[in-house]
Amino acid sequence: MGGKYLAEFLEKNNYIEQLDIGETDQDIESLVYIAAILQSPNITLRSIDLSKPLLIFSQPHAAEILGKMLYVNVHLRELVLRKCGLGDHDMELLSMGLHKFANETFTIPKLESFAQEETSSSYTEVIVLTEEEEADFENKGDDWSQDERNETKFESSLEENSTDLNTCNPLKRVIAKDGLVSHLLHLDLSCNNISDDTIDYLRLYLLSGPPLLSLNFSHNVLHDVGVIELSKCIPSTKLEALDISHNQVGHDGIRSITFLLKRSSPLQKIYIWGNQLNEEICQVLHESIIDGTILQENIDVVLYEVDEKFFAAYNNRVENHHIKYYCVPQCPLFAKCL
Repeated sequence: MGGKYLAEFLEKNNYIEQLDIGETDQDIESLVYIAAILQSPNITLRSIDLSKPLLIFSQPHAAEILGKMLYVNVHLRELVLRKCGLGDHDMELLSMGLHKFANETFTIPKLESFAQEETSSSYTEVIVLTEEEEADFENKGDDWSQDERNETKFESSLEENSTDLNTCNPLKRVIAKDGLVSHLLHLDLSCNNISDDTIDYLRLYLLSGPPLLSLNFSHNVLHDVGVIELSKCIPSTKLEALDISHNQVGHDGIRSITFLLKRSSPLQKIYIWGNQLNEEICQVLHESIIDGTILQENIDVVLYEVDEKFFAAYNNRVENHHIKYYCVPQCPLFAKCL
């Protein structure tokens, strides 16, 4: 509630970089106004918390609105969507904005707000992509280098192609000239209804090498299948912190994540408490901590040995690893997210 006035405030004050309106009973109308103003290139907001809004029976609409905002916004570095009731279909809509290369339904939005002129004038180039080229991108996965992506040819302009802003040809995707992926560094999707299908929707986004540093999936319904698929995508990313705590992940899923610690992956912080941690996993984690593969302060479990068997206990020293309003200076990743 009050989203219209908040959007007007943000339009007139471009010094605001962090905005926390989590758990303030924002409704779908407020979200429309806020997302609309964030599509303006003049709004330099870098962090926004939209946790626990009043979106009952409106999650798909909200996800589509946020996806369109992410499709255009180039300034946002942190997005917190805790307790939004997001499911797999909602994440499918949201991922279209995160990964513009795979977008089939979104176009450059035609805004009906006070930010329309600035937004629409900032996009003049498109990338024409064939189905064969996209399939080649998907098959390359980790081998698709930044240089190859940079060689993608800009073949035309919006004026030359007379692109209709209200329609979209799935064989000729309109790509914002500022990049193929979202500029987000921190994405918090904790406390939702996200399952394994969401990882499949995010796969192309993760394989494209986004600048994302921190990803939070805690308190969802992920299983082994989704986490194993996620572990295959992580080496292609810059991800430093991954939170999959309090899901329904079994031994195979946890094993796939711990295996990443021994590879040349930027992953430094993992949070896995609340899943199935058997003796084998505990022993692997213990060895990883002993040999310095991962630091004790970067994992939310403490390993101990009883009768030559390893067990895990919760490490409460990592409770402040999330970016929160009252403990921002305590988060080591926060400086990188700005």
